[in-house]
Amino acid sequence: MQKISFMAKAGLLLIFMPLIFATICLANHQTLGGPAFSDPNQITETPEGWSTRPLTFDQDQLNYDLVITLDQHLYAALLPPIQAYAQAHNLNISVNDGTCGISYGKLVKKAVDISGFCCPPGSTDRLPGVEFHTLGIAAIAILVNIDNRLSTLSVEQTRDLFMGEIHRWSELEDEQSTSMLYPIIRPVIRPHCKLRPGHWRLLLGEESLFSQESINVGTIEDMISMISEDPRAIGYEVLWNIERYNKGHKIKPLLINELSPTDQQAVIDNRYPFYRTYNLTTWTSPECKKPAAEALVLHLLKMVDLLDPQHGIISPAKLRTAGWVFRRNELVGEPPSQ
Repeated sequence: MQKISFMAKAGLLLIFMPLIFATICLANHQTLGGPAFSDPNQITETPEGWSTRPLTFDQDQLNYDLVITLDQHLYAALLPPIQAYAQAHNLNISVNDGTCGISYGKLVKKAVDISGFCCPPGSTDRLPGVEFHTLGIAAIAILVNIDNRLSTLSVEQTRDLFMGEIHRWSELEDEQSTSMLYPIIRPVIRPHCKLRPGHWRLLLGEESLFSQESINVGTIEDMISMISEDPRAIGYEVLWNIERYNKGHKIKPLLINELSPTDQQAVIDNRYPFYRTYNLTTWTSPECKKPAAEALVLHLLKMVDLLDPQHGIISPAKLRTAGWVFRRNELVGEPPSQ
């Protein structure tokens, strides 16, 4: 067998080193995002006797047929169809505006028939006797100030920006943009629902991965406001909240890998990578189960495509057709890579 000289080996290494380095970098970037979903078989432990406790509602909700708590996006999207359903079926339904934390707290207290979440359930949410039903997903847009001349980023560049690996907008200049007037990048982050997978974790899996220069805000309105006021800023949010809070039209979504968050087919095909998952719960335990709650949730799952398009929620039917993985009514996995 002919031997390859040391110099020839060194030459080959020099030739292939850029390819090897690029492959390693790509693999590292792909692992920076966190899990999209939690294990549906992992049920959280509860105190003795909790599982057999019946529902106990607050005093002002005792006379309702159903008590519902929804995160703020689901509240806006689902309140009209729930009210129409209540009237058609002669039901007295209490619908309360909240957050994922409030929805979880009501489940733990067993003080609600249906809870709504803007995230996939985490392991602590999987209480005994609680079943999750995925209403759909909606794209999370990467946002910059309207004065930012940039129009598109790759997934890798987006992660580098939020990690602080890219510090100045001028590092991204190309033929589409001239020198930035405000060169220093200011990531704006809102790491809500920290115990749950998906949502912002699809960008970076842990809060510690974000740049130390990031500005951590507590509300969606603060996120939109800071980007509106600062040409150096970059952040993220679903399209509905942009329309809701972008009063002066001072922000714009970027293309990611040349794909727009408004391109629903790209989101359905999982080519656009960032999205939020919406879930409703019902009870399966005999002490808490209500046929009226199950019927309402099934009705809402079937009518997602009839919701106001401004909410941008993609229905379970479309996701199933595209190969997303469901366990019963819960979305638990992304479709195979294309």
